[in-house]
Amino acid sequence: MFRTIILLSIAGAALADDSDLIAFCCSEATQAELGAAGAQCGPVDDNGEPVNVQAADFDQSLWSTGAINAQCFACWNEETNSLDVEQAGCDSATDSNGDACNDPEGFCVTFANENQAAACWTPEIGTACAFENEDHEAVLGFCCSETTQAELAAAGAQCGPVYSDNGEPANVQAADFDQSLWSTGAINAQCFACWNEETNSLDVEQAGCADATDSNGAACNDPEGFCVTFANENQAAACWTPEIGAACSLDGYGSGDGDGEAVSEDSTEDALFASALRAAAAAMGLNAEQVSDFAAFLEGLPENSPLEMMVQDALEAAFGETAPSIEALTATMETVFTSAAFSTTLGDIEGVDASLLAAVTTAIGDATESGAAAGLALNLAVVAMAAAALL
Repeated sequence: MFRTIILLSIAGAALADDSDLIAFCCSEATQAELGAAGAQCGPVDDNGEPVNVQAADFDQSLWSTGAINAQCFACWNEETNSLDVEQAGCDSATDSNGDACNDPEGFCVTFANENQAAACWTPEIGTACAFENEDHEAVLGFCCSETTQAELAAAGAQCGPVYSDNGEPANVQAADFDQSLWSTGAINAQCFACWNEETNSLDVEQAGCADATDSNGAACNDPEGFCVTFANENQAAACWTPEIGAACSLDGYGSGDGDGEAVSEDSTEDALFASALRAAAAAMGLNAEQVSDFAAFLEGLPENSPLEMMVQDALEAAFGETAPSIEALTATMETVFTSAAFSTTLGDIEGVDASLLAAVTTAIGDATESGAAAGLALNLAVVAMAAAALL
């Protein structure tokens, strides 16, 4: 659970620790209260819709354009996380009903001073709730922001896997990463030796962690060291997943262009597909150039064409109610691409580059032969077991 080091004690009630605070703040009831109070008291856009101006990816330049109406946020002290009616600009601020924001008996002052939910109005808790409630748009907004990406890059260079020859970070969770590099010594794991990819967290008891060191030579399992502290206490560490990494790698995300556009759940799915497509093509034996050509070919398929519909059907089945892992989607795509139906449909398309068609056809043939060999081996094993049983 994220460590949002805040002590909550309002109106005589206290929440015991961080986990209790997050559970309270991220509950459906509290989020509903915050939504209603935010619309009346917090910053809104031209349409009166609440705007999360504390989000990592919020375009702060919008303040100067007049696109944001601060309402009672003009009275909010972000350092103390509390209402300060003496703050500059507060005396003339009004809420959505036109009531003075500094009215001691008004809704906004009462909510801020007497309702526990007001303590949830922090960037850290907002991000924690995005993860807790699986708000993909908000999670990617945080993870793909320029600030978070810079933090991850710096921490990755010190704590994560790097190329042995130049110390540059290596994205070993990328779908198209060549896993054989581990065996060649080309990758220095550093504190990734302590990273549990299943739980997406640091596990200092993991095999190999005891001897692992970061780029500064500090022990990776040092409870007071930078890497342990970053992994356990910095919200950005939760962004270290293949899926989020793939989404943030899309053009325009995490690039610091300041356009303020949110990254949607559809973008996450597009990124997963793009990564899985390339990984599947590489697994089929295509070289780097062929992988790029194959990806461009598939992405350029006419809508509702037989091959495009075949891929779309597979994607819809793979995603279902929840997004699959990058590994599962890669396996699905490889199965589709090496199927007889895909091979036949591909061969019927006119204008496909001859070298690309030959490479894909060869890969499909190899996969078919491999599958047939595996089937033969299984049949022989069954026969052998039957014979043994008879004997």
